[in-house]
Amino acid sequence: MKQQIFKCLIPLFLIALCLTGCVDEIVDDDANDSVAVSSDPTYNDSLNEDTLSEVSSAEAVTDNSSSAGESSTPPTSKPSSSSNIVSSEPVHTHSFSPATCTAPRTCSCGATEGTAKGHNWKDATYTAAKTCTTCGATEGDPIDRPGKENYHGHVYTGGSSSKKYHYEANCAGKNSHEITWDEVSRRGLGPCGTCVLK
Repeated sequence: MKQQIFKCLIPLFLIALCLTGCVDEIVDDDANDSVAVSSDPTYNDSLNEDTLSEVSSAEAVTDNSSSAGESSTPPTSKPSSSSNIVSSEPVHTHSFSPATCTAPRTCSCGATEGTAKGHNWKDATYTAAKTCTTCGATEGDPIDRPGKENYHGHVYTGGSSSKKYHYEANCAGKNSHEITWDEVSRRGLGPCGTCVLK
């Protein structure tokens, strides 16, 4: 009986030994392959390149995300420093000159106030055009003398009660005397129908 049992165990033992050897060979082959791969520079370089490529891709994605975040953020404007600057220029106070006939009150800076006074005209006479009594401006021409073709540069009148002026002294009468055109205008004398309007 024992011999039979022993005979049965021997094949089982041999099978176990075979299996154990196969396992050891497989383990040794895997170890050798690992050593071979680690010692192969081509494989290591390829591995390093793949690793660097993955790292570079990750960094590029990170940079793009940062750029997108920066571009979407509106730039912040710095506060102007001009608000802190205090002007050293003196404050201008207007000093108006009096108004004239043609200009309102005017400051040296060019500012104006009010309106011009306007001219104060004196009517034209035989010797002067229409004249402003304020500024001396003139307008137009003197009044044409009646009978100017008969005028010889002198004008006469009779006594103080005379109402006429004359170009000829003897026409003015015995009280004849020479007068000016201003007096003619002031007294309102009219032309003589004989020597002036002849």
